[in-house]
Amino acid sequence: MVRFQGILATHERELAAAYERSAAAATHSTTRGGQREEALRDFLREHLPKRYAVAQGHAIDSAGTESPQLDIVIYDSMSAAPLSQDAGIVTLAAEALLAVVEVKSTLDGAELEKIARSLRTLYRLRPFGAGWGSPILGGRPSGGLPQLYYSVFAYETAFGKANWPGGESQAWIAACREAKSPAYELDSLLVLSRGLYVPLSGKALPTRTSDGRHLAQWYFGLLNFLVRESQRRLPTPWKDYQLQHDGQWERDLTWRVSSPQRDQRAPLSRTQRGRQRRLNNMRANG
Repeated sequence: MVRFQGILATHERELAAAYERSAAAATHSTTRGGQREEALRDFLREHLPKRYAVAQGHAIDSAGTESPQLDIVIYDSMSAAPLSQDAGIVTLAAEALLAVVEVKSTLDGAELEKIARSLRTLYRLRPFGAGWGSPILGGRPSGGLPQLYYSVFAYETAFGKANWPGGESQAWIAACREAKSPAYELDSLLVLSRGLYVPLSGKALPTRTSDGRHLAQWYFGLLNFLVRESQRRLPTPWKDYQLQHDGQWERDLTWRVSSPQRDQRAPLSRTQRGRQRRLNNMRANG
C-alpha cells in the first residue's frame, strides 16, 4: 500500500502539472477544461481494471429520459456496451452506468449549483424501471436497487484552507436546496489542492503534502464500489431498448426457409448406424 501510495503521489503531481500546462497552453476555457478532464480519464484508464471502461458521455433509460453530458462515465465492458458512440462520446443504457465523475478546474458556488442540477437530472433516470438506490455507509445494498457512485474531482477551489471543507459543505447543501437535489447523493469530493471530503460521513482528509494519500483514498473508494456493484448489478435488459414498431410483423409463407424433413436427410453410414445402435442400447439399459 505504501509503495502504491508513492505511485499515486507521482500521479498527483502529474495531474497538477497537467493542470498548469493546460492553463499556460490553452486560451479558451472549454479547451482547458477538456484537457483536464482527459488527464483524469487517462489516469483512471491506466489504473482501473481493464474491464471498467472510462469515457465521456451520458445515459438514457428505456423510457427515453436522458442525463446531461457527463465528464466521466464508467461501466463494466464485460457485461455492457454503449448504445451508441460518436467522436468518443458514448450513450449508455442507465442500467450499465456504474459511476460518474464530474471534473472542475476551480470549484465555487456557481459550479456547485451546476453539479446539483446535473445530479438531480441524473437521479431522474429509472434503471430497471425503478430508479437508483441511495448511498449507505458501509456499502450495503439499498433495497435491492442499483447504486450509482457520483464524485466530483476539482483541481482548485475558491474556498480558502481555513474554511475547508466547512465552506464547501455549506455551499453544497445550499446548492442542493436550491436545485431540489439530495445532498447525500454526492459520494465524494476531491480537491487536488485541498483534500478529500465525504459528505455522507462528514469526514475530510486535508492535503498537507503531495504524498498521494487523498488521491489513494479517492481511488480505492471508487474501485471498491465498482467491484462490489458490478458483482450485484443485474444484466442490462436490452429488450427494453428495442425500437417500437407502428405495425405488426409481416408474414408471408413464401419467405419461409424450411428445415429438411427426416426422410429427406442423407442416409446414415454403417459406422453412424453402429454408433446409433450402441447409444440406443446404453439408453435402454439405463
